[in-house]
Amino acid sequence: MYGTIKQQKKIRLIDVDGEEFIGYVVDVTDAEEGADEPYPDDAITISIVGRHIEFMQSEIIFIEILE
Repeated sequence: MYGTIKQQKKIRLIDVDGEEFIGYVVDVTDAEEGADEPYPDDAITISIVGRHIEFMQSEIIFIEILE
């Protein structure tokens, strides 16, 4: 799902701690397609000011597509 900023979806995400993150989707990982071993959950990686942060599905309360 890599691409230019214009190709990536901008989202607002709220985690289970109530923290809000706004950034661009870099990757979505299916639990069964994890790296060397399966992930415990599906995951989404977002880019915030050049920093990539991965969230497991169980860590997310809310996601909104902004553009």
